[in-house]
Amino acid sequence: MYISRKTDYGLILMGALKDTFASGRFKSLRSIATQYRLPYAYIEKLAKALKQSSIVESHMGKDGGYRLVKNPRDTTLQDIVDVFQG
Repeated sequence: MYISRKTDYGLILMGALKDTFASGRFKSLRSIATQYRLPYAYIEKLAKALKQSSIVESHMGKDGGYRLVKNPRDTTLQDIVDVFQG
């Protein structure tokens, strides 16, 4: 199976957000981009696609960011591939 860069970065983003499901806290994309040395603008586009797929939700403001809505244990690799590779 071919994994595109978009899917690869999307998987990194999902991994960075995995603890947000249990904690209920939001994580900023800026901190994720910095921690994993990924381009912020690109991560922002990927987060938007995940939000449209109802995998994550976002919140604006001081404590805002993104968090997982769907339990990571119930999310398969195919779910993520489908979001980014159709």
